[in-house]
Amino acid sequence: MADRIRLLSGSVRFISLFLACCGIPNLHAQKVQVASATYSMVLSRTATMAETEAQCIEQARLKAVGDAFGYTVSEVTLARVLETRDSFEDNFSVLTRTSVEGEWLGDSDAPVVRWSLVGDEYTVTATVQGKIRAFAEKAKAQVEFHAIAPGEGKARNEFRHGQALHAVFRSSHSGYLSVYFVDHTEAKVYRLFPAAAYATLDHLPLDSDRRYVLFDRAHAAQFPDNPAVTDLTVEVPAGKPQVIDELVAVYAPAPYTKPLLDRAAGPQDLPSMGVADFEAWLGELRKRNQEAVVKRAQLTVVR
Repeated sequence: MADRIRLLSGSVRFISLFLACCGIPNLHAQKVQVASATYSMVLSRTATMAETEAQCIEQARLKAVGDAFGYTVSEVTLARVLETRDSFEDNFSVLTRTSVEGEWLGDSDAPVVRWSLVGDEYTVTATVQGKIRAFAEKAKAQVEFHAIAPGEGKARNEFRHGQALHAVFRSSHSGYLSVYFVDHTEAKVYRLFPAAAYATLDHLPLDSDRRYVLFDRAHAAQFPDNPAVTDLTVEVPAGKPQVIDELVAVYAPAPYTKPLLDRAAGPQDLPSMGVADFEAWLGELRKRNQEAVVKRAQLTVVR
């Protein structure tokens, strides 16, 4: 199990998020259209040519969808002032994510890949053509999901090393929820909710408009059929002043199927999967369940 996540007598070190004002897409089928795009990238020293070609093709597909339906860019800038014996040092961390407002349904023609040598760098260019579809328009549903410190009611997204946290969830529609943590340092994803004791469950059902407190044993009775709770605290790995990771909430009004997870090696571990496989599962989920809502949030943990 990763150093970043562990179970201690039913406890897990971890975090939570702020999630608000998301919508439930309507049920009308979106129009399918044909699009094409070209993308280029340089071969890095740590990647093979085959890996670079695959990544370039995927980026070209994303570009085709983004050019047709638009992009959404989210960015968090975090500043820390570190005091040393003789001076102050300003550190800034920026986490940026770009997503497209649609999906690639499949290739119409096989991707065309071309390599070239410019100076001392190899560059690959991929051209793709296929069918795309915009995501369904959002309706008026609202979801609230944020982290709080024990004994506090105010949402927060910054915690100190070793600090405990809870999370609050509320939705205007009844539905189903699961929560995942993306560890960017290890490129792994861990499922936190439902708790590890329910590794075979896809999600847990929720009532509309009810305020749920997650990761808090005092509120375990809110889930009478699945009362096990993961107690969360946050920690920073040795040698780092702070970390920025992601918590991903997956909510839908209708049931959905969980991804394929690696079984926990022992009682101190959590079910996990690779980041690439997790992103692929999210993409398939949104294709098959257009009412699914995926929300991401960054959390900063400092020493």
